[in-house]
Amino acid sequence: MFNILLLLLIYLNLFISIFGQQQQQTANNQSSLLSEPAVRVVRLQVTYPNADIETVNKLQNWNSIMRKSVLASLRFVNKHWLICGDSNEQINLENEKKLINNNDCGRLQVTGELINEQNQSKIYRLNATFIANKDPIQNSKVDANSTVQSVLLIGIKGGIFQYTNAMKVLGKPNSELGFEEAYFCYPNQERIEGTNYCKKEKKEKQKIKLFSFF
Repeated sequence: MFNILLLLLIYLNLFISIFGQQQQQTANNQSSLLSEPAVRVVRLQVTYPNADIETVNKLQNWNSIMRKSVLASLRFVNKHWLICGDSNEQINLENEKKLINNNDCGRLQVTGELINEQNQSKIYRLNATFIANKDPIQNSKVDANSTVQSVLLIGIKGGIFQYTNAMKVLGKPNSELGFEEAYFCYPNQERIEGTNYCKKEKKEKQKIKLFSFF
């Protein structure tokens, strides 16, 4: 009789253990289904120490000119490395990779500023903000990966931010690249603590969630 009770107790403990694991796995699966990656936004800062400020001040629609130039630069990089958050890859009928660039490389925004204007400085700083893919990013042509910062740092040394004639008025940029990033959740979402993922907020807490940006 004792052996039967002992056997029943062992089976009961085993059942509880298995059931608990299944419940935990179900909870994890439900959590993963309800979560999604946060939106990664990066800001680049490119400094031009010998800019032709007098000419820049005479140019009409300079901010528009800068944005078009930087957009052309980022799109060029994005043809090789998928840095832009609105880029993806599709497979065509010939089973070859085809890069699809949906719009404007992550809603690019560009501003410029003169540093130490009171001292007649020629130092000009360009700020570019856009939605970027998360690291590691993929190469569009070969099986390789890298990071957004590394790819753009190589690009700046290679003259990518002088890609158009319009940017030559700023002269050659420094080889250093200012780089900052932050993660955002969409409205009615909140960040999952300790991760770069978002989940739907409870109704009583629904509001726009914005966190640690620059």
